Amino acid sequence: MSKAPAGKAGAAPRKPAASRPAISGKAASPRKGSRSGAAGALGWRSRLARGPSWIGVALIVLAVLVILPIVAAVLGDIWAVILAALVGGFALGRATA
Repeated sequence: MSKAPAGKAGAAPRKPAASRPAISGKAASPRKGSRSGAAGALGWRSRLARGPSWIGVALIVLAVLVILPIVAAVLGDIWAVILAALVGGFALGRATA
């Protein structure tokens, strides 16, 4: 008695997958959104060369000079520092992502 192949009894064997045709003369190019190698390094260098975003600088100065003392008066010094560290860490992470 012979065993049936795995799967359905009496099923025909699978055909091998068709190979993809080779693209002649073209090397594989990275996707547009990828940040690999020199392309990723040039991105942050070009942003650094353009200078600071003055809106970002104004928001940081506003947060430190105006909002932080208000939060310290409402929540207390320790909680104001903890909250500033959390918000600042989130902002730094988003800016460097």
